[in-house]
Amino acid sequence: MKGIILKDLYDNFRVGKNLASYIFGGGFIVILGLLINTKFNFLWVTLITATVFSSCTIESACEQDERANFNRMMMSFPLSKSQIVAARYLLALCCAAVTNLLTFLYLLYCVFLRHILSFREAAEFWGIALSFSIFFSGLTHITYYLFGKKLATIIYVILFLIVGVTYSLFVVVLGLTDILTVNRTVLLIASFPLSLGFFGLSYLISVQIYKRRYA
Repeated sequence: MKGIILKDLYDNFRVGKNLASYIFGGGFIVILGLLINTKFNFLWVTLITATVFSSCTIESACEQDERANFNRMMMSFPLSKSQIVAARYLLALCCAAVTNLLTFLYLLYCVFLRHILSFREAAEFWGIALSFSIFFSGLTHITYYLFGKKLATIIYVILFLIVGVTYSLFVVVLGLTDILTVNRTVLLIASFPLSLGFFGLSYLISVQIYKRRYA
């Protein structure tokens, strides 16, 4: 499993175009977060950063696997199909942890240096974004295992656009004030265990898809 994780890290951060995508995307978000100091932007940056960077490692890994037919090669590894899929999910959790740690640092910046919102308010939204990133990562993995890289990437982009447009529409229709007054504590308590449960279910579904595809 360690070898698969290291190989996927190489695909993501040592392949030039993939590394460039991370640098460009991350740099854009950092600039956006530093220049625009509003509650709307805090919620947007936290949600989008956590969601996108927690789930995108599977895309680069699948691309390289399909080019090199690496999935067939992995069948010769002393690992079960469940362990092969588990390696990808472990990497996804690690990426989610790192990404959400970075957004937590952004939270501290917004609370203590920019005074955009209170710590409790920011922490609750951060927790909700964390929960959504775990859910979205599980959904993304199912999509890539089920459809392959090309079609899954299109679906991934569509889902990402739906998330962004839905959030923006909520702000326009309901107003940012109404969104901020939602009972976030209840939402957080409900969303975190549900997201973990869905992530676990996603793993089981992906294992079955993988077993059928490479039976």
